[in-house]
Amino acid sequence: STYLQIAELYAEANKPDLAIQWAKDGIEAFSEYRDVRLRQFLIDQYKKQKRFDDAITIAWTMFTEAPRLDNYQ
Repeated sequence: STYLQIAELYAEANKPDLAIQWAKDGIEAFSEYRDVRLRQFLIDQYKKQKRFDDAITIAWTMFTEAPRLDNYQ
């Protein structure tokens, strides 16, 4: 959750590149936990930057790891 908190602070400070990097670092550092909050944050940041392919890639990964309705939506 610390990675998410730092990423959110960077997003609030209008530093989206640093926010994205912290979210990605957190996902990588704790890949075995599959933190949905970090991934959703990253998807939201990518959508704000109109990086839809990157957002879809993460969303699809979430779905393939846990094929549930909420991940599909």
